[in-house]
Amino acid sequence: MEQPPGTADPQYPSHVCKLRKALYGLKQAPRAWFDRFSIFLLQYGFFGSLANPSLFIFHSNSDTLILLLYIDDILTGSSAPLVTNLIQLLSSEFAMKDLGPIHHFLGIEITQTPEGLHLSQSHYALTVLERAGMVDCKPMSTSLEAKTKTTTNDILLQDPHVFRGLVGALQYLTLTRPDISYSVNFISQFMHAPTIIHFKMVHRILRYIKGTIDTGLNFTSHSTLDLCASPMQIGQVALQQDAPQPDTAHSLAAISFHGVAGARAPQRRLATAEATFCASCVRCCVLEIILDLIIKL
Repeated sequence: MEQPPGTADPQYPSHVCKLRKALYGLKQAPRAWFDRFSIFLLQYGFFGSLANPSLFIFHSNSDTLILLLYIDDILTGSSAPLVTNLIQLLSSEFAMKDLGPIHHFLGIEITQTPEGLHLSQSHYALTVLERAGMVDCKPMSTSLEAKTKTTTNDILLQDPHVFRGLVGALQYLTLTRPDISYSVNFISQFMHAPTIIHFKMVHRILRYIKGTIDTGLNFTSHSTLDLCASPMQIGQVALQQDAPQPDTAHSLAAISFHGVAGARAPQRRLATAEATFCASCVRCCVLEIILDLIIKL
C-alpha cells in the first residue's frame, strides 16, 4: 500500500492515510454510509427488521413509521406528523431533499387511489417492448400456450444475448406482474442454450404484456391482516411418450402466497425439496417483515 501520488509525505513515506470520511467510488463507502445512517436511526428509537436490513421501523403510541433505505434514496410512510418530524430530524443531520409524495421508485410507478395504492411498471414494460422492437405488435390473451412442446432437436440461437437480456428484463417485471411469473420462470430454464422455439415464447410473453401493459398490484387500506400461505406440490406433468422430454418431465414445487407462484425444479426428489425450500424462504422473509410490524406494536 502506498500513499496517493502528489500527497506523499517525505518525512513518513512508509505511512498510510487514515480515512476520515467515506467518499463515492471507494469500496468502503456503501458500508460506511449505511453504518452511519443506521446508527443515527437506532439512536432515535428505530429498530431494524430481521428480514430486511434496509427496513427500519418506529412505533409511537398508535402510529407506526416505516423507512426503507436504498443507497441514498429513502422511502417512508406513516401519518403526516410522524413523516414531517422524521424529515426535520434527518435534515438536521444529513443534506437531503424532500421529493414529496412518491410517484416512482426503482422503476415502479406508484399511484395513490381513494382505496390505497396501485403499483405498476407500465413505463418499464414499454421500454422492454421498445428494446425488442415490438411496440406495435399484436396483443395476445395468454402469455404461454396451454401445451408447450419443445424437443432437443430444436435449432439453437446463434446469438443468445438478446434472448437472455429480454428474459432478465422480464424477471424484473414480475415484481408487479405475478400473472407472468410462471411463463418467465419457464423460459428462464433455457438461458444456457436457448432455441428458436424459446425465443418465440419470449415474443408471446411480450405480446401478452402489450395487451395488459397497465396491469399491476392494488394495495387497499381496508385489507385484513389475515395471512394466507399454503405450501403445495403440483403433481407430475411428465408426458408419456416414447422418448422422455427433459423440459416437461418436471414436478412443480411451489408455495402460494396470495396467488404468487413459487419455484420449479427437475423431477428428482432432492431438487423438488430444494425448490420448495427456496420458495418457502422467500415467503418467510415476507412473513417476518409483517410480523415485525405487528408483534412489536
